[in-house]
Amino acid sequence: MKYMRTDLNVQWKRKYLNPGDPELSDNWRWRTAPDGQGWEPRYVNTAPDLSYVLRSNPQMKVMVASGYYDIVTPFFDAEYTLNRHGIYADKIDYHYYHGGHMMYVHEPARVALLRDTREFIKKQVSQNPR
Repeated sequence: MKYMRTDLNVQWKRKYLNPGDPELSDNWRWRTAPDGQGWEPRYVNTAPDLSYVLRSNPQMKVMVASGYYDIVTPFFDAEYTLNRHGIYADKIDYHYYHGGHMMYVHEPARVALLRDTREFIKKQVSQNPR
């Protein structure tokens, strides 16, 4: 916070909590089962839910943006995961960028991600007018 206040001159009165702060993360609900039922903590996998939603909404498409050097979600993990859950390839637009997990901190990748996101949204809106 000192860096933000002194070097970046960011001034605000509200409290800032980073995602790992216990005051914030202790309020997150990680359980995937209702209270009172047995539950074993594990990594969250939203692919089955995404697969269900994509089957329920035939017009829906998803854009996946991946950094080549991401060590949090390794390269090709999205493809591997989504392909195992019955998600048709034509429902997913994959884009790859030079950078890591936060590829947008690399300026050329940020510009490319912004361009690709805009093109994806415009394409979806033009194919599915209200």
